Amino acid sequence: MERKYTYVLRWGDTNFYKIGSSKKPHKRCKQINSANLTGNPFLQKRNPISLIYVSKDLEDTDCFGATGRETHLHKLLNEYRLEVDGYQTEWFCIKENTLDKYLSHDFVKLTSEHTNDE
Repeated sequence: MERKYTYVLRWGDTNFYKIGSSKKPHKRCKQINSANLTGNPFLQKRNPISLIYVSKDLEDTDCFGATGRETHLHKLLNEYRLEVDGYQTEWFCIKENTLDKYLSHDFVKLTSEHTNDE
């Protein structure tokens, strides 16, 4: 079992957010931005993805590599989840102030100066 952070990425200045988990969320954000063709319809160079939230603590992962926080948020925000060709994604369309309410206790909201840290 690994230990990872749960993170939230934002696509440009839209209301599209990705919830995932990684040992190095900043590095994961850079990987997603550098991958032009990943099958994800939300990736475009003119609207870079930024890391806006990171969980305060590392957490054990399940057999699928997801943290408990990640799984919980996916279920909690299911009504906002985006589907592509009938498949659920890790992307959600939700207003930032609504998202803030769900993340206020266990997450740190990053400022623009922290989004490119390693």
